Amino acid sequence: MYNVALVDSGKYSLVVHAPNDTLSAFIQVKVFKSPEKITLYTQTQSTCAKEYQLFTKGDSLYSYQWYLNAKRMLGAADSTWKPSVTGVYSVTGFNAAGCGISSSPVYVDIDPDSIPFLTRLKNPTRLQAPLAQSYYWFVDNYLVAGSN
Repeated sequence: MYNVALVDSGKYSLVVHAPNDTLSAFIQVKVFKSPEKITLYTQTQSTCAKEYQLFTKGDSLYSYQWYLNAKRMLGAADSTWKPSVTGVYSVTGFNAAGCGISSSPVYVDIDPDSIPFLTRLKNPTRLQAPLAQSYYWFVDNYLVAGSN
């Protein structure tokens, strides 16, 4: 038996000569390019907090699936992902033929102390924020005068 690796699209034929007969077969083959390697990297978006955006680097990819701690993340199907919890992230990219390639995992540490929050105190109604270098309070997207 003889096998051949198909690397190009086209019409392939096989002709077999036997002592008393000759057999032939034809097949049309479409070979899809393998997806390129995916490189996964983080970019800090804020100098004040550990706020990361995960990016993929790889051409010819049609769709994506993100994973957190090796588990599929529902709805995470873009070329970028903004993690909100600490964990190990990876992504698999697929080309138009459905061939997939996965990134190496990357560990992202989300510092919960860097995530701003507001506390509503009862009587009188008052908002309180954690300690920071500066504050800007807004109401209906307008800066409250004297609040910074």
